[in-house]
Amino acid sequence: MNNGLVAGRLAAELLDWMVPNRKICYFMGGEHTQVLLNINKSFSQEAKQRGLVILESYYDDGNIEKAYNAVEHIFDKHLDVGGIYINSAISESICKRIVEMKMQGKIRIVTSDLMPSIKENIKSGVVQATIFQDPFLQAKTCFINLYKIIAEGYKPVKYIYTKPQIITNSNLSFFES
Repeated sequence: MNNGLVAGRLAAELLDWMVPNRKICYFMGGEHTQVLLNINKSFSQEAKQRGLVILESYYDDGNIEKAYNAVEHIFDKHLDVGGIYINSAISESICKRIVEMKMQGKIRIVTSDLMPSIKENIKSGVVQATIFQDPFLQAKTCFINLYKIIAEGYKPVKYIYTKPQIITNSNLSFFES
């Protein structure tokens, strides 16, 4: 299982290191899974503890157009945004709009996961880091434990968490395949 509590804290810590003016915005996936609830809660708590100011938070619920339009709203309302955390699958749309607005390099962006578009945005400098939660390892762990339950009568612990990893341009090549 994805460790949302750690992933949220990692994102806040990364932005703490990267955003000197402390002003950030946050694009959240919906609140319909425990993992997303954990990420949202831990990110907000850690950001507050570190003195980061969350100027805007957006629940995107996977709506690409809504997220795309929200980027312009952010910069119309807050000219001094220094960083953005995107914890959902709509990062491609947000990054596309930031590039169209010629804001890349001026905004520090942390995303989640590692889709092809995020890889390209890391390589081009639009995204500074992503928090990889290894879905392949999550699925593999699930199948191994399922086999142990069926074949061996294994009694697993309630949750088995994978370790979130920070990926930047310098270590991206390890995750290319």
